[in-house]
Amino acid sequence: MTCEAGVTEAASADLEQRVESGAEQLANRAQEFGRELTEASRAADPRLRNWIGAGLVLFGGFLLMRSLDISWLRWLDFDLLWPILLIVAGALMLFRRGREVSE
Repeated sequence: MTCEAGVTEAASADLEQRVESGAEQLANRAQEFGRELTEASRAADPRLRNWIGAGLVLFGGFLLMRSLDISWLRWLDFDLLWPILLIVAGALMLFRRGREVSE
């Protein structure tokens, strides 16, 4: 019995050490990922940030108008708006790409 208890304690201690080591590695990787993400967001194109900001403002405004239940905006449905936004975004991307190629 004493031998089995010693083996079990040794296995338990080994398992605990491996779990702690794995947790430390995971924490280090998460911190490294956070640093890389921060650097990437700082290096992003300012125009992209402006477009994302404008999109968030427009989307927030849309949600606000929907929650205010303004009668003349009842026709504006998200199922209708979403494809329109995708079409407009794609058209803008194509238009800008065409201007860049011609310059």
